[in-house]
Amino acid sequence: MRFERFHLDRPVGGGSRHRPHPRFCQDSRLGPPDPLQVCLAAGFVDQLAQRKDAGTLDCLLAGGRTGTLVRESVVTAPLFVAAGIREVESRGSWLKLLTVATEVRRERLEELYSQHFEAAVEHVFERQQKAVAAIRRTRFLGLILGQEYQRTVDPVASATVLADALAKGAFELPQLDHALKQFIARVNLLAHAEPDLEFPAFDAPALRAALIRAFHGMALGKDAQAANLRRAFHAHLQPAQVE
Repeated sequence: MRFERFHLDRPVGGGSRHRPHPRFCQDSRLGPPDPLQVCLAAGFVDQLAQRKDAGTLDCLLAGGRTGTLVRESVVTAPLFVAAGIREVESRGSWLKLLTVATEVRRERLEELYSQHFEAAVEHVFERQQKAVAAIRRTRFLGLILGQEYQRTVDPVASATVLADALAKGAFELPQLDHALKQFIARVNLLAHAEPDLEFPAFDAPALRAALIRAFHGMALGKDAQAANLRRAFHAHLQPAQVE
């Protein structure tokens, strides 16, 4: 096996953005670094992999990819770099097999490539709870390495997530009844037939904006189902147009 690629000061892909931090081998808090681990992390940082859970070989890769650790691997760590990736055909699709795996500690990555870590609060709809959750996620080259639930949600972001979850069929909206649908249809008819009246049509973005207004400050699906939709949809028009 040849190790020319593993030199610490040799960046991945020929660029300088992957050059290791000079403190990487000097941090006494982490103990003496394993030379092979350091070299592999430096040479294959773009092939960082994380197991989806402890009992599977299926992994998430940096850059939004997925792969499967080969069964013969002795690495049991949740986070590792794969020095080898090969594609094999399986049941009509291509499967990425991860080989030559070496454990990597997150602390080492923070010393080696701190510039590739990003942290941001994201709002997601959790179908099981039928609620919006605010999660602070730490990513490394797109790979989620940590997340922490927040106590509060942003009212606009939460409303937006609820509107998008509704569009995907996550819950029903009984308040969107026949009368409100007829109101939307009449406005669209006037916008098309009488453009001089300047009625703004309820196109897809307008419908989404109306739902976001209706769901403002809400985080639970059951609260969204009880929201006052009529007032939110009427706000799409000028007061005189509603009358």
